[in-house]
Amino acid sequence: MERSDLERLTAELGLSDDVAMPGFVETRTPLCLVPEYLLSHLYGRFWSGLVEAMAVGLPVVSTDCDAGPSEILSNGLYGNLCQLAILKLCQLQSSIL
Repeated sequence: MERSDLERLTAELGLSDDVAMPGFVETRTPLCLVPEYLLSHLYGRFWSGLVEAMAVGLPVVSTDCDAGPSEILSNGLYGNLCQLAILKLCQLQSSIL
């Protein structure tokens, strides 16, 4: 999906005021300004962004992909883990707002 498609979908869903797509950001400061960190991937290794979000004290929500998040979050002890179902991910993300 292209950025323009994501922007159009965001507008169609009425989420323009709630979704930021800054693109590449040189500094890490913006991470400190967001209310939570959401990681949604199917496959992975070590998710440094997840650890960085935890380091600045953000609540985190992550899909429980094949490797990484469940170990980093100690099977949900340090953040919310969910299966790949989008509805469940959205419910968890909304619950920490």
